[in-house]
Amino acid sequence: MSATVRDIARLAGVSISTVSRVLNDMDCVDDATRERVKRVMNEQGYVRRPRVKPSDRARTVCIVLSDDTDRSIHSHPTVYTILGGLTSRLNELNIGNSLFMLGDAERGAGALLSAKADGYIFIRTRREQEDIVIPKLLEQRNAPVMAVNRLLDDQRVSYVNLDDYAAVCHATEHLIKLGHRRIGFVMGEESLRNSTLRRDGYLAAMKQHGLEVDGDWVLSGAYSEDYGKRAAREVLRLEPERRPTGLLTASDVIALGVQKQLLKSGLRLPEDMSVVGFGDVELAAYINPPLTTVRIPAREMGIQAANAINYLMQSPSIMNIKILMKSELCIRGSTMAYSPNGFE
Repeated sequence: MSATVRDIARLAGVSISTVSRVLNDMDCVDDATRERVKRVMNEQGYVRRPRVKPSDRARTVCIVLSDDTDRSIHSHPTVYTILGGLTSRLNELNIGNSLFMLGDAERGAGALLSAKADGYIFIRTRREQEDIVIPKLLEQRNAPVMAVNRLLDDQRVSYVNLDDYAAVCHATEHLIKLGHRRIGFVMGEESLRNSTLRRDGYLAAMKQHGLEVDGDWVLSGAYSEDYGKRAAREVLRLEPERRPTGLLTASDVIALGVQKQLLKSGLRLPEDMSVVGFGDVELAAYINPPLTTVRIPAREMGIQAANAINYLMQSPSIMNIKILMKSELCIRGSTMAYSPNGFE
C-alpha cells in the first residue's frame, strides 16, 4: 500500500497542509522544510494521484450550504441570487449540480466524499464546518474546491468573493463624511468569515479617523429581519448621548429590521439616525426611506464561480483561481448629514 499525504506529514513532522503546499510548489514553505518533505516522499515512494480530467463523461458539481440556511429567499436574498447565476451558468456549460445541506461536519464530510463530485462549491457555511470538511476534501478527493462570497484560510481553496473589508470601510467613511462620529455596526453571525471581515473594515475606518468605538455599538447575531429589530432595541436602550447617530449593518435584511424597529419606536429616519445596508437587494430601493447600501454583484459572482470551476476541472495543472470583486455604495434616502437637532 503506497504512502498517503497523511503518512508523509507524520514522518516529516509537518502538517498535512504543509505537504500539500510542497506538492503544489507554493512559496510559503521554507527551504529546509521543503527538502525534508521531499526526502520523505522519495524514501516512501510517494506517487501523487493525478486529478481526473472529466472531459468525456458527465460532470457534476456539489454546491454546499449550511443546513441552518433558511430556504426563504427573503431571508438570504444574496445567497439565492448567487445560486441563480451559478446554476444557470453551470447548465449552459453542461455541468450537473446537486445541493448539499451541511449539518454535522464529520458526518457531512463522509457524505461529501462518497458523493464523488468533480468539484465542490461552498456558498454559505460556518467556519467550524469549513475547518473540518474542506481539508478532508482536499486531502482525499483530487477535485477543485471553491468558496463563493467568502474567504477561507486554506490557500488551496479557490474563491470568488467581494472585498468585504474595503466595502464596509467605504460605507463607514460615507457616514463619517456626513459628520457622524458615533457610528455602530450590526453584524451577522461571528462564525461566518464575511461577518468578521465587514466588522474589521468598520473598525479600521473608525480607527483611521481617530474615532472611538463603544463596545455597545457593535452587535452580532443572525442575518435576519428579526435580529435587526432586536439589535435596534438594544441600541435604543442606550442613553441618547451614547447612542449612535449612524448604524451600519452587515445585510439589507438586518437593515430592514433595524429601520422598522426605529420607526416603530418613534425615530425619524434619517433625521434621527442614518442606516446603511449591505447587499442592495431588490427591496432596498423601495422601502421607506430607500436604503443606502453596499451593492454586491451577486449574480455575476455566481456566473464567475461556474466559469472558474469549469476551468479548474478541465485544467488539472491549475491549482486554484482567486477572484476578488468590487462593490459600490448606492446612496439613497436612509442617510443624511449629522446635526445635533436632527437636520443638516
